[in-house]
Amino acid sequence: ASGEFIQLVGVADWVTEKYTRGMHRVVLQILDSSIANDLDYYVIYNRAKGPNAGVNFAKNQVTISTGKAREVSWHQAGLAEGQIFRKPGYNSGSQDLVVKVCEMSTGTEVMPDTAGVLIYLDNGQEADNGPKCGDTITNAPTPVATSMCGVDHLIEVDITTDLWPTEISWELFDICTGSEILLKAKGSAGYAGYTQNQAQDIDKTCAPPGEYLFRIYDSVGDGIYSPGGYQ
Repeated sequence: ASGEFIQLVGVADWVTEKYTRGMHRVVLQILDSSIANDLDYYVIYNRAKGPNAGVNFAKNQVTISTGKAREVSWHQAGLAEGQIFRKPGYNSGSQDLVVKVCEMSTGTEVMPDTAGVLIYLDNGQEADNGPKCGDTITNAPTPVATSMCGVDHLIEVDITTDLWPTEISWELFDICTGSEILLKAKGSAGYAGYTQNQAQDIDKTCAPPGEYLFRIYDSVGDGIYSPGGYQ
């Protein structure tokens, strides 16, 4: 059967490094040219644990949203074990994109909580001729984003400050290695922090293909005021 089986972990298990690199993912991006405004799908395991313990919306579900990287997203579905999300006409073609939650497992002291997700294309809801949970999966489709910079990814962080620029800082991590790729925070490597009001600042870097986590902070906790923002 053709498809891709993904084991998602929540943010808490990523933060504590209770996952296996190359086996688990935190975020899955699925490109779809048929969505208006060049939006893509993002799939995560919204596990209510650790820094995410207070979540109430779609709690402990696999959530699917549409949006652009580092911008506003729109919730599409919250899936429990055994549930399915179907998008007809994937990539403006004749097949449907299907995201199926096969299993949800509670981890141990050394293993993460996981949501096993099967992603595949089939010929529509009536045909339902895609792979089933437990099938041997081969010839996986490749819906995951592959933005490249030569053989590497081009990563760009675009910050527009508000009237309180010194409150803003951010960091970018390589999920697979746990290493820090970029950091812009007051006091790091002699950096004094953002100082100009309502000014744009862009950082770019090339990084190997992989999975990355971007975190942005406001020291007061009230966020960046419009028209400031990031992407």
